[in-house]
Amino acid sequence: MNDSSAFARMLGNSVAAKSILKHDWSASELGGIEAWGPELRCAVAMVCRAPAAMALLWGPQGQLIYNDGYRKIVGDRHPTALGASAFSVWPEAVSFNCDVVSRVGKGESLSLRDVEFVLQRAGKAQSAWFDLDYSPVFDDQGAVVAALALVIEKTDSIHANRQLELERATFVELFEQAPTFMALLRGPQHVFDRINPGYAKLVNHRSVIGKSVAEALPEAVEQGFVELLDSVFQSGEAFSGSAVEFSVQSAPDGPVHRRYLDFVYQPIRDFNGVVTSIFVEGVDVTDRELASAQIKRAEAQNRQILDSAIDYAIIAFDLSGKITQWNRGAWHVLGWSEQEMLGQDGSRFFTPED
Repeated sequence: MNDSSAFARMLGNSVAAKSILKHDWSASELGGIEAWGPELRCAVAMVCRAPAAMALLWGPQGQLIYNDGYRKIVGDRHPTALGASAFSVWPEAVSFNCDVVSRVGKGESLSLRDVEFVLQRAGKAQSAWFDLDYSPVFDDQGAVVAALALVIEKTDSIHANRQLELERATFVELFEQAPTFMALLRGPQHVFDRINPGYAKLVNHRSVIGKSVAEALPEAVEQGFVELLDSVFQSGEAFSGSAVEFSVQSAPDGPVHRRYLDFVYQPIRDFNGVVTSIFVEGVDVTDRELASAQIKRAEAQNRQILDSAIDYAIIAFDLSGKITQWNRGAWHVLGWSEQEMLGQDGSRFFTPED
């Protein structure tokens, strides 16, 4: 087996390895492949076999030799980038690469995180972020001959994190401005992680953040709300309540205020489907319930008055002539019961003179 076939076996069958073997290196400072020394061959083989994106910046001009992972980062600059100086391949980062080659050439190792570059990609300038690790490559005399670069592109994750932060900020804004009351309860102890102004008003602005519901609102324990939260957390099934009575105190020993609430307890799960929190959202419907109760009392009083007037026939019609009230007096005088007459057209039973 000759040197060429042995070197080809060392490099493997990747696209980058094949490009390296086909490339005309004779015009470069490295010279033809057949003249490459063992340090260079071993370093190139290590890079080609590496699963992560790696490149060699060889010599003072940082001639690039890279693997498939780095080829994807180079993009449409491949294959012209192969064997070219890093300074010409990356004109957007000339000063950065000059600094790297200089420092690594002195034996330094560099570890850089979330480095941002504005690169020309797909015909336009785009921001890209990388984690970069550089280490020196030595010859058998202990002299630095190259910088070995390990490159991890983080552009997609940076964009995803920024989008997540934007969505979180939007959620917080909506959370704070919502007309309903909201709270986020963390863990099986239902610790208050966040509340909005509506919830703060509901509990009379008591200090609840960082405390469990049982600790912050002991009256909630007595009224069964903590038991209900436990059930939602354990079962993972949401609960909704309508006009549920909640007696809340302004302070542990303060006066009690009776409220009526429409609300939902919605379990929140992690990526594994495990319930980690409960989202509380609802509306204080106390005014609605009190008004409804008042109307019912008034209707009962009116009915009592109507039914007590046995000696008088009291009959009421709506604008279309339908009977809407028929008291016991009307039953006694006219002989028809209220059940028979409500909703009937008055013209069926009475003349225009009546």
